[in-house]
Amino acid sequence: ETFTGLTPKTVYAWKLAACNAAGALTAPVTFLKAAGQPEQITTLAAEYEANTAGPNSVALSWAAPDMHDGIPIGYKVYRNNGDGGPVSAYADPTCGMDTRPAPQRCTISGLQRGRTYRFQIVAINEIGESIRSVEQEFRAAAVPAKITVLSNPSALSDPTSALRFEWDAPNDRGAFVNKYEGELEQLTEVGVPSPSPVSTTIKDTTDRFLELGSLASAEQYRFRVRGYNDVGPAAGSDWGWSDWTSTTRTAAGNSPAGWTLGRPDAPTNFGRAVQGLEGLPPGYPVANAISVGWKGTPSVDLGGDDVANCEYEVYAGLSDASMVSQGYVAGTDGHPDVGGQTHHFTYPGLVPGTRVYFQVYTWNRAWRSLEAITPPLDLIAATKPDAPNITSVTSTGGSTVNVVWTYPVDDGGAPILGYDLSYGSIPGDAAKTQSIADPGLTNAGLDLGASGASEQVWIRARSDAGYSDWDEFVYTT
Repeated sequence: ETFTGLTPKTVYAWKLAACNAAGALTAPVTFLKAAGQPEQITTLAAEYEANTAGPNSVALSWAAPDMHDGIPIGYKVYRNNGDGGPVSAYADPTCGMDTRPAPQRCTISGLQRGRTYRFQIVAINEIGESIRSVEQEFRAAAVPAKITVLSNPSALSDPTSALRFEWDAPNDRGAFVNKYEGELEQLTEVGVPSPSPVSTTIKDTTDRFLELGSLASAEQYRFRVRGYNDVGPAAGSDWGWSDWTSTTRTAAGNSPAGWTLGRPDAPTNFGRAVQGLEGLPPGYPVANAISVGWKGTPSVDLGGDDVANCEYEVYAGLSDASMVSQGYVAGTDGHPDVGGQTHHFTYPGLVPGTRVYFQVYTWNRAWRSLEAITPPLDLIAATKPDAPNITSVTSTGGSTVNVVWTYPVDDGGAPILGYDLSYGSIPGDAAKTQSIADPGLTNAGLDLGASGASEQVWIRARSDAGYSDWDEFVYTT
């Protein structure tokens, strides 16, 4: 018998009597609530992006059905064995929602990797169970894991207009990764940060690398990527993106860091700073410091970058293996060329006689050049030597004379490497100067170029720290 017009959720007392001609028999009082069994669930779904989803599990969710005024008790999930057979008559115990009405989700675990299962669910309230939901198929899988290894290497013939990105295959989490989606973002406009970065989406890439050509030169980009498999990510989902590629240059300068720039050339003429180079310490060379100099990399060899964005990194140490960075010299901090050098760096605070190894590199905003010299420069903390003293110049026939000198009184702390002999009113003319490589010599022949001439004869000593002053001797036939 159905009774209508009752107040929902109200508990009524009921008594049933059986009657015949002989009389009536009354049953005990029963209390029944004006409520019904839950409605059938129609919203069962697999959450392939859930953290609990995976190759051996299915993460389920659903919306609570109409409980028809009954108190919610919980839910039961039924499944088959993933072999195409019927759904079991027994609930899967791994859901664990039999007596928990919320939240409306659970994870079915212990499944076979990547296999497809059929599921049904029932809702339970104090009155009873709903009918089972319609069977639905879900796969023991999840969307691909986040890609964690993404790099921006340099394997391109023209790095000033193209970039290459590479990544490792992510964990497929039960379903084969069949494609990738990338996003490229241009961060600069005419080389300076852009207030509105421009993004470009690259879809359906099947390789684990991407080469992007015809990009604007001397601009910076960043890139991110995510994988797709048969279960997602779903359309409109932002799940699974890798981190953006780094826009900070590496310590080794071996990556573009998103810049469409090439590797700059190394500086040249790297050696002890030439005397006369602007900005050197007073009285240079000095015994407690070493100054090194080099010729700055020409603008056309800076990898497409502007000199204002470039700098030189100097390494120094007491051995080749112990060299560490000493800092940077700005590319614009150059001086007029003296002896083939335009830039310099001073390593101060040394004990006279200390040997120091040096190396220098050119940097643009992304790349570091190769080393300027191999092996590293090996210099000694010393001052310039005293000048040798010419004691006699005598003719040996024709235009040749024999020059005799004494060894410098003080070598400045660095061994004498040799001497330069010259003649004329001003010493050092290349056509009138000869170099002597043997530091042990104290006499040598010199061709004055004209028989019977009277000349000024000059000599200077050469050491690792530089040149001595010239010593003059006036030779008369």
